[in-house]
Amino acid sequence: MAAGPHWDADSPELRANLKRIFKAMRRHAEARHALNAADIKGWHADMMKGLSVPEAADVGVSESDLKGAFRGPPRLAHVTVTIGIHEGVAPDRVLGEVGALLERVAITVAVLDEAIGSKAPARFTRDELRAVCELAGTLHGEWVRIHPFGNGNGRMARLLANWVLMRYGIEPVLSPRPRPEGLYELAARASMHGRHDVMVLCILSEIEAAAGRS
Repeated sequence: MAAGPHWDADSPELRANLKRIFKAMRRHAEARHALNAADIKGWHADMMKGLSVPEAADVGVSESDLKGAFRGPPRLAHVTVTIGIHEGVAPDRVLGEVGALLERVAITVAVLDEAIGSKAPARFTRDELRAVCELAGTLHGEWVRIHPFGNGNGRMARLLANWVLMRYGIEPVLSPRPRPEGLYELAARASMHGRHDVMVLCILSEIEAAAGRS
């Protein structure tokens, strides 16, 4: 069986996967489902469907091992990731950090659902809109900092930020592919240091720019 296109190539297969995942995540967000690790792993596996991951051989695992699975014990206990000069968290810490992150997301989501869940985005106050952006930016930034998967974390981080926006009726502003440039680049680098305020500003700016064009 022929190998599919590389997971990071701009292929028709990747575009089809992202389109399918986007629809699934929109349905999930608009239904106000809780965000959990199982869903995210499923979206990642779907994103990688039909794509090749030759880097798997470099770390002694099968390509399927890197699809829809977090780094860490048992099979990916030795898989580390480097982003520029920064390393994602150690494999044995990934599961705990993701769990803690999703717990914080659940708490914030409960507060936002109660406060603005019945409001249209056009009626949000500036503080309410910023609160949504803070959740989206922090979720994105922490996902990038942790780097739970062996690959595809940037795309998943952008999709998760968009999930937050769609939950509250805001159209997504971060393209999973191609990777955004400009302020987003600066924000992503800041997030590797645990500073997510720049990503919050980036998302807020994109929302306001989109509103100005409408």
